[in-house]
Amino acid sequence: MRKIILIISTLILTSQLSTAAELPEGIPSNLIQYDVKSYINKPQIGMPYWSALKQKTPFLLVFANSNNIFSLVKLAPIGQMVYEEFKGRYNFCILNTKFQENQDFSKLFNVKEEPALFIINTQEKTYTYIDKKYYNKKKIKQILEIYTQNTEQKTESN
Repeated sequence: MRKIILIISTLILTSQLSTAAELPEGIPSNLIQYDVKSYINKPQIGMPYWSALKQKTPFLLVFANSNNIFSLVKLAPIGQMVYEEFKGRYNFCILNTKFQENQDFSKLFNVKEEPALFIINTQEKTYTYIDKKYYNKKKIKQILEIYTQNTEQKTESN
């Protein structure tokens, strides 16, 4: 892990990002095709927010700034876990708040600190904030499983 962080930090500091090393481990396999520069300079990763909102599937929405590469490295295993273990049950979207439109959008969610994770219920058009003390794979997995059970029970009772 230190080697990955060191490689990414070195690349950022030297501004030679065009065809840098692999993305941090934990990024879904279809994203690894991008070079680091395009990854850092994308306004979003995963399903676009507006597309995800139109789906019946809830999604994990993350606000993170690519200028803070350590946050993205910390989130990578969570993204991979959601992508692999909850595929079809949850969509995943990271909005890069380095871009002004995403900064403005984060204000609607009252984001005070980044990264910030939310579960979006697309059926009811509501969201649930996930406190940062739960930002690890094991705890996020538990939260998503409990949330899925609760929303399925709620749907069945209606």
